[in-house]
Amino acid sequence: MTTSANKLSLFAPLPDDSRPLDGEWRMRPSHNGEGLERGYADPAFDDSSWTPTRLPNLHYATAESDTLWYRHHFSSDLWSLRDLKGLKRIILRFGGAFYRTRVWLNGVELGAHEGYFQPFGFDVTDDLQDGDNVLAVRCRFPIEAGSFKRKTAIAGIFADWDCKPYPSALYPNLPAPNEWTVPLGLWRPVSLHSAGPILIESFNVFPTVLNPNWERGRAERADLRLALRLRNLTADPQTTQLNVAIAPHNFDDLEQIGNLLYNLALAGHESRGLELTLTLSNPRLWFPWTHGEPRLYQAQLTITNHQLSITKSFGIRAIEALIDHERWEWRLNGRRIFPKGSNYVSDFYLDQVTVDSLRRDLELARDANLDLLRVHAHIAPPDFYQLCDEHGLMVMCDFPLIWTYAFNLPSEEEAAFRAAVHQQVADMADLLASHPSIILWSMHNEPPWTPDGSFLGSEVHQTETNRQLDEASAKSIHELDPTRPVIAASGERDQHLYHAGTPAPGRTTANCIRPSPLNSACRPCRLWPRPSGRR
Repeated sequence: MTTSANKLSLFAPLPDDSRPLDGEWRMRPSHNGEGLERGYADPAFDDSSWTPTRLPNLHYATAESDTLWYRHHFSSDLWSLRDLKGLKRIILRFGGAFYRTRVWLNGVELGAHEGYFQPFGFDVTDDLQDGDNVLAVRCRFPIEAGSFKRKTAIAGIFADWDCKPYPSALYPNLPAPNEWTVPLGLWRPVSLHSAGPILIESFNVFPTVLNPNWERGRAERADLRLALRLRNLTADPQTTQLNVAIAPHNFDDLEQIGNLLYNLALAGHESRGLELTLTLSNPRLWFPWTHGEPRLYQAQLTITNHQLSITKSFGIRAIEALIDHERWEWRLNGRRIFPKGSNYVSDFYLDQVTVDSLRRDLELARDANLDLLRVHAHIAPPDFYQLCDEHGLMVMCDFPLIWTYAFNLPSEEEAAFRAAVHQQVADMADLLASHPSIILWSMHNEPPWTPDGSFLGSEVHQTETNRQLDEASAKSIHELDPTRPVIAASGERDQHLYHAGTPAPGRTTANCIRPSPLNSACRPCRLWPRPSGRR
């Protein structure tokens, strides 16, 4: 039986040999995690009356219905698993789920996961059956309306935001059909992958640039720190050789290549972090589109004796920032720049986001002469960051915290929340750190301890609630990634100027969570209708 301790982090690409579980799924809403006692995870349970659906498919949770169950029947014959067992491992991968998820395969509980932006999975080699299999998934996102200062869900704008799809001044007691909601369910695909005995859980490239030359678009050299985490999926010791090959990704240059070999030995079930270094001479630099070309490299990592290979793209660039209460001064590749940016949210329901819609938004940003987007208090779909790398748009990357958390919680609950934040900060770095477009980590949007956070209430502002947490998060990610600037909070050293505007018809300052004290007109609110068909 697989346990929660054996949940796999799947931040690195998996080998291409995969089978999507994209057939018909069945779905049923529930509440307070109920359903297990009714047999929903039992493979023999009759789910024929459940609602049919296909993935990805997000719904929403309310105070009366905060749990969503999925069941999926599939045959392993589609992948000839009988021929693969004993030769390869089989990984069940979830691309993303809101928010607390538990998984069963053929009645065996595989484990649990908390978070929404992280891909995760399980080694199911020993749990799959030849022939019919039943996968059961329970997603839960408890509504924290009415106790916003005590919230613990690390979901940023998806859990608490004044631009959610209904009049913000009415929460937390919204009348139907405008009940307070949060996204719930599987917003990314679910798939099976074949893998060797050694799994690459994470893989990132951190460049240190020496003597960049802006005019030439090159540097004297770049020292690449390759950060990996590997796991032996078997009980047997594994010995292999890692081969890392560096080559241009979106440009031609036969001289721009590098190779590295490393002999690796892992004990049975061992998980190990590993750092390797490699130097490139005269590398090409990544620039935003307003200043040059967004040149990208790729690192191909091969486990030689298992003939498994994955590829990670990255860019070489140096970013520095002087950030204080008086100014923000940016330097890219040795020269001062003046970024022009905007906040960005693709969609409240992330399953609606496509590569085409993201590409359209980035083209609109470039047409507006913008070269920076702030992903506001959330993590965007992975394709967004790759497209920003390719289109030459810089990104301010927010960790998904907004306003007040864990105020006056019992000590055990607060400790669990802090541990979850610490883990998910590391997850954010593991998932995104190779993207050259990301030029700043920001750990908390408008927390109560900043000058801008006084609107959240004197009891949390005067006690500097969340300050130690945010400063510890900033220190943690700086240790993981010293190549980028980091700020503990947005609202501490920057100005949040909410300009007053003309109210929407029938609206006054009473409709705004934070009406301007200097103007009787509230800033315009976005009223997003709830998409039809959501439950």
